[in-house]
Amino acid sequence: MLHLVTDCGPRIAITFDGADSGTGTTDLLDVLDSIELRGTLFVTGEYIDANPGLVRHALLAGHEFGNHTYSHDHLTSYASNGRHDLLPNVSRAWFHDQLRRTEQAFFRATGRTMAPLWRAPYGEENALLRGWAMEIGYLHVRWSSLEGASLDSLDWVSDEHSALYRDPDRMVDRLLRFPRLEGGIVLMHLSSERPDPPWNELPRFLDNLRSRGLEPVTVGELLANSDTWRPWLERAAAVREAR
Repeated sequence: MLHLVTDCGPRIAITFDGADSGTGTTDLLDVLDSIELRGTLFVTGEYIDANPGLVRHALLAGHEFGNHTYSHDHLTSYASNGRHDLLPNVSRAWFHDQLRRTEQAFFRATGRTMAPLWRAPYGEENALLRGWAMEIGYLHVRWSSLEGASLDSLDWVSDEHSALYRDPDRMVDRLLRFPRLEGGIVLMHLSSERPDPPWNELPRFLDNLRSRGLEPVTVGELLANSDTWRPWLERAAAVREAR
């Protein structure tokens, strides 16, 4: 399972998921441009169809795009029983269609192809889904977790009364306490309903990472510098090319 790359050198990848809403994405892209950060954006087909201009803007700014399925449906039973059993409606053909529809939407919007990378909605995936995705040229990318800690920024929690809620300052402090930032994959999101957007603290986060000698890169660059994961990236790319 790809979630922490231990042999890529002093690098870290920051990723952003987009399901449908583009609220605040323009502001986020401006912040990323100001701090010269290129991230990997995992977007759904619905997000692309609803926000083609934002997708083109981000692509021209140098961001990498991965597949987040078309409609961001649940894939496993995790939400109901804590297990990643495949849901009855999730067939191989349906799942392939979800990935293909998204890559088609991306090509319509940009004239380009997506990176051979995907991320499951809600982090719901299993070995069968990873295998099905690789059949059509997609390598699954999770966010990092280690020793009970996670690089899920929790920026998606907007309820201040939730035990999971962190204001932007505390959110960054929590990420910086992760046991191993080198080779890490951070999860954030492309939109926010918060009055104080979480990406306002990204400059401080990036300054701290760079002061530790860590280079922020895309997921593709992270994997290309790993002897362990480069072959998997190349395998997925070769399958996509053969299609």
